[in-house]
Amino acid sequence: MVNFGGDTISVLLGNGAGAFGAATSYATGPRPASIVSADLNQDGKLDLAVANTGAGCCSGSSAISFLAGRGDGTFAAYRNVYAGTSSGTDRLAIGDFDRDTRPDLAAFSILGRVALIFYSRGEFWATTLVDASPWVQDFVTADFDSDGWLDILSANFLDNPRGWNRLEALWSSGGGSFAEPVVPLREGDSPTALASADFNGDGHLDVAMTSYRTASVLVLAGDGAGGFMAPRTAAVGTSPVGLSAADVDADGRPDLVVANYGSNTVTVLRNTCGP
Repeated sequence: MVNFGGDTISVLLGNGAGAFGAATSYATGPRPASIVSADLNQDGKLDLAVANTGAGCCSGSSAISFLAGRGDGTFAAYRNVYAGTSSGTDRLAIGDFDRDTRPDLAAFSILGRVALIFYSRGEFWATTLVDASPWVQDFVTADFDSDGWLDILSANFLDNPRGWNRLEALWSSGGGSFAEPVVPLREGDSPTALASADFNGDGHLDVAMTSYRTASVLVLAGDGAGGFMAPRTAAVGTSPVGLSAADVDADGRPDLVVANYGSNTVTVLRNTCGP
């Protein structure tokens, strides 16, 4: 987990019985906001990458901290990975964006610039892709248009009258490049979190998003070609900010779990689509 105020992350190792050991802390760059895990340096051990919101051109620090895994549950001291942006990053995702079978990093900066970070010849290489909208609350990566390349959907929202309020799409052009963003894919839904799965069982990826102001979740069915149907809406707790798709009732269909900031509750939406 990230410790925003302490410029650290904490790692708690599971014991295999549903419990966790004491936390071990590791230093990161300034104001870490999110963390992802994968074998990024291709040594067969899980590593960590951390997005630092306080980093940038004027802070003397890096937008991303990389902690190499040792394979025993511990990690080396962080090294800097520059994302090619002038501001810090606050969202990261793992994906094979250039289809070389190795995991890459996608990073959104606070001001909306998207960068891909590839690992090659012992170093991380950043390629800035496109200027998207700022205030990204969450994003998901998946092949929504069935062309074999990972696309990106982002939830852009700032809760004030002048803020951003839209769901955007970045369609992959192949080879690790993207077209200009589709602005907006949807507008006015106050999106704060996203999840993707085949919710209706038709073989196409769908997307679900929380709506902060309306205390609801919207599910947009995908058509497999990059289009989405009108949303179906379900009520949840107030001010939802977190969303995850998982088969919580073991019926073979993805359900939704929602974290509600305003009501301090968790809502479970069971999937009733299909047979």
